[in-house]
Amino acid sequence: MATMLAQLMERLSGAVPAKNGVPGAEQRQDALFEAVDALNRKAPRTKIASLSITSGQASYSLPDDFILLIKIDSLATPEGVFISDQGLIPLPAGGWSEQYTISDRTITFYPTPGYTTTRQITYAAGHILDEDDQYAEMSRAEAGAVLLHAQAACLTLQANAAAQKAWTYQLGDERVSMERLATELREQARELERQFVQTAERLSGASAYLVVG
Repeated sequence: MATMLAQLMERLSGAVPAKNGVPGAEQRQDALFEAVDALNRKAPRTKIASLSITSGQASYSLPDDFILLIKIDSLATPEGVFISDQGLIPLPAGGWSEQYTISDRTITFYPTPGYTTTRQITYAAGHILDEDDQYAEMSRAEAGAVLLHAQAACLTLQANAAAQKAWTYQLGDERVSMERLATELREQARELERQFVQTAERLSGASAYLVVG
């Protein structure tokens, strides 16, 4: 199921060969990273993870692939008790409530927890590059979507380069040829981007299952 960055780079290079050095290796890699980010936004996976809450500690690290919190389990029950590792604790007469903030994959609870327990969170997860330069959970279909977006980005780079070259020619058929090439490349890029959006939408519907992490 894992997808290697090197494999994506090779496939992208084959799909959009460089013309006059565009795109270069760094541009292709940037296009792939941007494509993965786009897929994460449009078709995140839904996962479940556990937070080990410790009394007196307010902030906790979230999973590396965390994008957005969907739900956090409540510890208060309709019977008016609070569930903790110490057992059931009666809630105050006025009830119990908490707030939290999330920044840089860190969740902070207010007030600071005065209990110790395990809480489950449901969250939207994205693909991240691991230490082996691979996307460990990226499927073949997701890799295909990433390549569509990256190809569109690389073709746009080539279109921009062709348009800039055409601008340097004031007369003659050469300018007309480069302008036509720029237009054709942009049309191809738009079509690939349209395909990416459609594919991401299908993947988004298919990723509604929960992955326990």
